[in-house]
Amino acid sequence: MSATIRDVARRARVSETTVSLAFQDKSRISDATRQRVLTVARNLNYVPNLAARHLRAGQSRTLGVLVNDLTNPFYTRMVRMVEHTAESFGYQVFVMESQWDPGREAESLRRMLEARVRGAILCLCEESDASFDILGDYNVPYVAMDSYPRGFKGPFVANDVTCAGRLAAEHLVAAGCRHLALLIPPSKGRRFSAFERLMDGFGPALKAHGRPFSRAQVVDADLSIAGGMTGFASLRSSRPKTDGLLCGNDLCALGVMEAADRAGVRVGPDLAVMGIDDLEVAALARVSLTTIRQPNDRVAELATQALVRAIDANEPVSIQTALEPELVIRNSTRLKGTP
Repeated sequence: MSATIRDVARRARVSETTVSLAFQDKSRISDATRQRVLTVARNLNYVPNLAARHLRAGQSRTLGVLVNDLTNPFYTRMVRMVEHTAESFGYQVFVMESQWDPGREAESLRRMLEARVRGAILCLCEESDASFDILGDYNVPYVAMDSYPRGFKGPFVANDVTCAGRLAAEHLVAAGCRHLALLIPPSKGRRFSAFERLMDGFGPALKAHGRPFSRAQVVDADLSIAGGMTGFASLRSSRPKTDGLLCGNDLCALGVMEAADRAGVRVGPDLAVMGIDDLEVAALARVSLTTIRQPNDRVAELATQALVRAIDANEPVSIQTALEPELVIRNSTRLKGTP
């Protein structure tokens, strides 16, 4: 049976209130009393119930973080930076995922808010307005991270995905590609604002350089290695002349590279392949994936800082910014006959 606050108070010969104060910074008890209580607590393996304390105080030092897919390294890395930044302000984080399901998203958000989080950092699946309705009901400050829906007027820190699409198109044209394709999730996922903005950058940039672009060049491929392999198979049957493609993320691009290798298609000399994210594996010599590096750590850091500072100042979150990405050129886009 775990020790209680009453056990610590009895052993340290103080009141339960004094025990509680010993775990709070800048409380009114003396340093000597605090150290005596903390020593007793350690000896008894006592852990204070922070949730109960926050409930009594009517507030917490916890931020909610809601993302679409924790198995995707893209989201995992941003969550880690949110946690690191929050800790520097004395906050902890409560993380949940929607798995791209709007119903699960709404339920996860409701659970976070019922746990009395002070604010929320959100990567939404954008298939329903229910999450914004819930936020309005609870009157909790929030900031959208990485992407935000069309017409969104609230606070956000995002990646400039339109710029990413343009950079990718310009590079593939410069690499000598003439028959291009874009691999992104199926029609339902294409309504996700990030992919809409990706096409906004990719298509017009191709046309500006004399390359055609139509919806027929957009191929279904989930944001996974398996999705990339399936997308490559579809591409081979529907558009066999394709010599350059941009994938919705690095995982999808890795799947394309694996499927191409199995089919005897040389990535680089025969088929230029690009991803987005610049995962650690992309730089490995055996992979050498050309990609768009997004400043995800900085996006997460800015979003967290803006939210915490607004909470602590009791002011609205007012940030609205999109950070530009960087082109990282490696061997996967070095077509035969090009420098």
